[in-house]
Parts: sequence; C-alpha cells; structure tokens
Amino acid sequence: MATTQNNRQFRFRACQHCNGDAYVDFSEYEPEWRCLQCSRTVQPEAIAMLFDEGQVQLAA
Repeated sequence: MATTQNNRQFRFRACQHCNGDAYVDFSEYEPEWRCLQCSRTVQPEAIAMLFDEGQVQLAA
C-alpha cells in the first residue's frame, strides 16, 4: 500500500483577519494556507513575509 506524506507546516500569527495561526490544507486540488482560528484562506504574501522573518515552524 502506497502512502503519501505531506509536510505539515504552520505559521504563527499569519492570518490578516484575526491574527491567527495558519496551516497548509492539502484537501483541495492545490495546497492552500488556512487559518486555524477563523478558517479563512491566508494570502501567500503574508506567509512569504513570515518566512523571510524566520518565524517558520514545522510539525514533526
């Protein structure tokens, strides 16, 4: 049985609406960032800014 392993990625305080934490949602056709608190889609530009600032957290 073949399984796929997705990298679970989180960004703290990435949501522009509620300042909540974002995660990568792999349930749709393309992966997209979603807020854990309000479930809104987080814009990739906000994630890129956090990545440049070094606030990246990866789940094990």
